[in-house]
Parts: sequence; C-alpha cells; structure tokens
Amino acid sequence: MFSGNLTSEATGKKINKFNSFILRNDGDFSDYSRFRDHLNQTIVSDRDFLTQGMESCIVFINGEFWGRYDITEKIDDDFVDSHFDVGKNNVCIIKNEQLEDGNEETLNEWLDLYS
Repeated sequence: MFSGNLTSEATGKKINKFNSFILRNDGDFSDYSRFRDHLNQTIVSDRDFLTQGMESCIVFINGEFWGRYDITEKIDDDFVDSHFDVGKNNVCIIKNEQLEDGNEETLNEWLDLYS
C-alpha cells in the first residue's frame, strides 16, 4: 500500500502496517479534477512537515465503475505513532473542539497549554 515508500519521521523505517485508511473522492472538487488533494500533498512532500501517503486507484462497486479515487492515510493516533514513534497513549487529536482520539488526560493537558 502507498507504493512502499512511507517512512517514519522519527526512526526512518518504512511504514508497512496500517490499521485503517480513507478512500477519498477529492471532496468539493469530486465533479471536476479528482486529483487536487493528491497534487497538493505531492507538491509539498519535500518540505519539512508531514504529509499523508496517497495512492490513486480506480473503484468498481459490484462491477460498476465509480471513477478515480485516492487511498489516503487516515490521520488518527496510529498515524501519529507510526510517523513519530510517540506511543498511541500520548496522542490527542482534537477536531472542531471535540476529542476525536486520545483520552481526557491528554485533552486536559492540551487545554492547559492552550490557555
């Protein structure tokens, strides 16, 4: 998956296990280009920040052609741990001011830091 070219930022080792992924249709641009997300990730991949692994695919459901999509790394505690080797228990993901991944203790630590 992901052409075997994803490596951990912390250890430099290849990442070859994934607990989940997202099948993306490029969101609001799905009626037009269907490659904007992938292009944006590729353009900045040489910069000093983390990008999601993406691999293009063609989707058929029950033999019906649905088009081109991107298999994309899901940003969750597994993603952060596999790229930064920090341990899933030390990850807190907050979306729309709600705890999505992590525990109340890490959320409270974030809220203290934020305030």
